[in-house]
Amino acid sequence: MSVAAVEAMAKTLTISLSPIRVNVISPYIVDTNLVGSGQTNEARAVFLKSTAESLPSKCSGSPKHIGNAAVFLMSNTYVTGSVLAVDGGFTLR
Repeated sequence: MSVAAVEAMAKTLTISLSPIRVNVISPYIVDTNLVGSGQTNEARAVFLKSTAESLPSKCSGSPKHIGNAAVFLMSNTYVTGSVLAVDGGFTLR
């Protein structure tokens, strides 16, 4: 499913399921064991470093970044129907 389709589905669900809140976290590359799983450790490290350097934040995404975004979305009851880009500024490029 494309990102646009997920975003459209979230907006539709937000209206349909009200007052249940629906939000979407839109991550970029997150440093997990799935990234570069077919590469050597050295190639994986180079990939992650070059990716981080290409971002405005100059850092790699981590599971903690995604978790913090989820906590924010769950704790702020006034946020609904939102798509939160947790991407180190990738979408700004």
